[in-house]
Amino acid sequence: MISSSNRISRREEINELFEQLGQVLEERVEALLIGGAVMLELGLKDATKDIDVVCRSEEDKERLLAAAKALGFEIIMKGSCPPGSLTCSALAPRRLSVPR
Repeated sequence: MISSSNRISRREEINELFEQLGQVLEERVEALLIGGAVMLELGLKDATKDIDVVCRSEEDKERLLAAAKALGFEIIMKGSCPPGSLTCSALAPRRLSVPR
């Protein structure tokens, strides 16, 4: 993903990231885009500092993380998701923050 700052300010940057992830992924991943990136996509926000993603399963989360790492993202582990919840991650330009 090409970004001149630590903020994402164009819908195309989000689309480019997911296209790149799709090229690296070997299996389908079910994930939901949430937060500021959705607001950016809808034209309700000018920029976002990360891309929040909720995966449908732990396996999808692991596949998504592996693909992001292959693209050069740094994986930062922090916190945890509540038991029984969908797994969640945040993608930021060249940095990936993930609850444990």
